[in-house]
Amino acid sequence: MIWVVWAVIAAAVGAAVVGVTFWPEIAERLRQWLRRNNLTKSQLASAVLVLDRWATKVRRTLRVTTQARINHDISIEEIDINSIDDPELRALLERTGHAEVDVLGLLD
Repeated sequence: MIWVVWAVIAAAVGAAVVGVTFWPEIAERLRQWLRRNNLTKSQLASAVLVLDRWATKVRRTLRVTTQARINHDISIEEIDINSIDDPELRALLERTGHAEVDVLGLLD
């Protein structure tokens, strides 16, 4: 039950951070992937930014699921935890080590 609560908090906190910090880069990566694969936003079931803490680094994975239920990791990269400028998200990652944010709405 506690993980469900943390997931909701992570989504709320992460959504605010994505809008400020990751918005241009994440949105552009999604658009590029859609163009390369000749798809449209309507053909995606979900797009999620997954953040996992690994010591002082954070693994940032952009994952999409198509309407055909096929999963794709668009990008996986390591960023420094200190580069996350939102104190609440950073604290959440330090506490739980994981956050997921729905980023499909960034394409609107």
